[in-house]
Order: sequence, then structure tokens, then C-alpha cells
Amino acid sequence: MLSCCQTAQGAIRAEWVVCITRSFPGTGASAVVVTLWVIDDDATLPFKELFYKQVTTKMSVCQALRYSIMILQGKEHLK
Repeated sequence: MLSCCQTAQGAIRAEWVVCITRSFPGTGASAVVVTLWVIDDDATLPFKELFYKQVTTKMSVCQALRYSIMILQGKEHLK
């Protein structure tokens, strides 16, 4: 997971998203998480803590991503 602040200030182009996500599996990454929404610095730390805790204990990347978003949105009862 890469964290970059304000990197999408210009127009988001589909080919850029495709290019960057294709480069990581070739280096051995088992998953790539790409977001197209703004997440501020105050939300980044708790999000990553929740996400990585779930990935390293029991959940797949997709499940951990969904779970972390729901917890931060206060919708954990929908799990």
C-alpha cells in the first residue's frame, strides 16, 4: 500500500491507474490496493492499523479493506 498526499490534483486517467497497479505484481506483491477517494492524514493511521491487523490475522485483503472502511464509517454491524 502506498500513501501519497494530494497526488491526484490533476485529472485522473484510467491508463495511469492501470499502469501503476500492473507494476507491483511483477515485483512479487500479492495484492495492490488503489483508492480514488481522498483520505486525510487523520484517517490514514487508524485505517491502516485496522486494515493490517485484519490482513495479518485472519482476513483476505478484500475483506480487510471492506471491514476497515465499515468500522471507520461506524457501520461495523453490517459485517
